[in-house]
Amino acid sequence: EQLRQKLATLKSKRSSIMVLVVDMLDSSGSFLGRLRNLVGKNPVVLIGTKLDLLPLAGGINAPKTNKGSVESLHMRENTQEQHLIDWLNSTAIHKGIRPIAVQVVSSKSGFGVREAARKILSERKKRDVYIIGAANVGKSAFVKSLVKEMSDFSSRAFDPAALNQGRFLPVESSVPGTTLGIIALKAFESGGTLYDTPGVHLHHRLQHMLTPKEVSELHPRRKLSVYVAESPGTGGVTYNWGSLAKLDVLECPEGTEIVFFGPKCLKVSYSEIIDKSESKVMKSNNVDDIFGHSSVQNRGGIRPMREYQQFIHFEDFESNTQDLDARHYAEGVYDREETTLNAVVEVAVSGILGWIGVYAPKNAQARLRIQAHAPVGAEVFYRPPMISEFPRRKGKKSKENT
Repeated sequence: EQLRQKLATLKSKRSSIMVLVVDMLDSSGSFLGRLRNLVGKNPVVLIGTKLDLLPLAGGINAPKTNKGSVESLHMRENTQEQHLIDWLNSTAIHKGIRPIAVQVVSSKSGFGVREAARKILSERKKRDVYIIGAANVGKSAFVKSLVKEMSDFSSRAFDPAALNQGRFLPVESSVPGTTLGIIALKAFESGGTLYDTPGVHLHHRLQHMLTPKEVSELHPRRKLSVYVAESPGTGGVTYNWGSLAKLDVLECPEGTEIVFFGPKCLKVSYSEIIDKSESKVMKSNNVDDIFGHSSVQNRGGIRPMREYQQFIHFEDFESNTQDLDARHYAEGVYDREETTLNAVVEVAVSGILGWIGVYAPKNAQARLRIQAHAPVGAEVFYRPPMISEFPRRKGKKSKENT
């Protein structure tokens, strides 16, 4: 409420730069809805955080080694970085946001922070800068890394005023609501203020349905785990992801693979769908041991969401999906890989720091029908693939990841 009151006086004029921070692990669910009602006509710079936790192939954020040349590593990093920037920008446009600049960063490793600082400062023009976003997307960590970059004598973003702001920097925490008020930092010598703002609580994110202990466990400290599940064949199978999500694969091309990118606390179980009613029942010998079961049941359990349909035809990526907006959005960012399997669609549940990837053979010409289930109050997103490369299996897989 304090944030809305503060920004209300700025809505009618372009007096500030709004830096919208989203969590790349939950990018679909961490965008602020009706953003223009909050920021008015002020320009928006979009920052995607927690890049170090993405399971990217090739080693973006990875330390440089003697394997391969430094030039090839830089080229691979730049290609992946640009792909993520383009993907995030397309996601923003799909949600009705047209940012003036976009950057992906890791506040932990510092990757992308220098470029983010350059983009923000080049657009600032002596205006105030507000760091805004949903709770727990990494705003405070980004503010600290930004001020640190601006305090570096060797950086092109160096500003002498930032040197004295270290003791005023916000506290980082995995618990929502740690930043209770607006923190003003006099970080610009030429005038203007850098504001770190409290996280906006989005009711549809799962963090508000779980216990503090579960929220802490759900937040990964290392790269997301990657689990290639039992193949669905041609469909008729269901996958439970802890108690927080379920995916029914109703119809798919032979050779389709389902991949879960997420925290280790969410285990995957697999079973066949005998009939429609059975697909709604979670099978387990001891449901109380499944992550989040009690919390989800106390909020009304999980419910089926709308089906997603697409006719897969990779040669020209034609689709007759029911969601035309999603189809056109996908066409703008789809990046076909010269591999055996191509990414088709990703399924994300708001608040789960991760997603489910659906991959199909590159020569497939068949219909894909899937249906996600999520806790009551949560939202499900069928989105274009952020990770287009199919992860290679390591060792023999089982029916359930442990």
